[in-house]
Amino acid sequence: MAEGEVRGTVLNGFVKYVRSRWGESGIKELAEYCDFEIDRIKESEWYDSDVLKNIHNFLDGKGKDHVRLAGQFVPQNLGLLSYLTKYFNVKTLLKKAPKNYSEGFSYGSCTMELGDKEALIKFKDVMIDEHVCQSWRGVLEGALKATNTKGVVRPIEPPEKGEKDCFFKVEWE
Repeated sequence: MAEGEVRGTVLNGFVKYVRSRWGESGIKELAEYCDFEIDRIKESEWYDSDVLKNIHNFLDGKGKDHVRLAGQFVPQNLGLLSYLTKYFNVKTLLKKAPKNYSEGFSYGSCTMELGDKEALIKFKDVMIDEHVCQSWRGVLEGALKATNTKGVVRPIEPPEKGEKDCFFKVEWE
């Protein structure tokens, strides 16, 4: 499994999902589950990837789709920025994915091959737990929704994909 650090902005995106879904009782339950002061996460600070792993496990315990749904929630709920994403097309938003990844994670990488109506996105060496790929799928689905773009995100298994990697093909109209 990959190890490293995650920026507080990433963690807070998942915390906001928990709050929106289960309210303050959900936040309390998450804090107890993680044995971590969830309400003290600072946006610009770095945290051990185990915190994200625990959040993924907590969400998975709430139901099969919650890791993916939380991933979808993040790009759609960026505060003021979510208003601006409506004016981006999905291509513009996806172009920023590799840079945004490197600003949020100290491990792994994100690369992309971008076409007119599709993108191949490779998350390499990112596997901190078995839920990571579902989370990234949700983030990509959320990018489509945030830009009001009809499309689909499909996991793919090309020959060069390793066991610590998540590869996706995003197609849109």
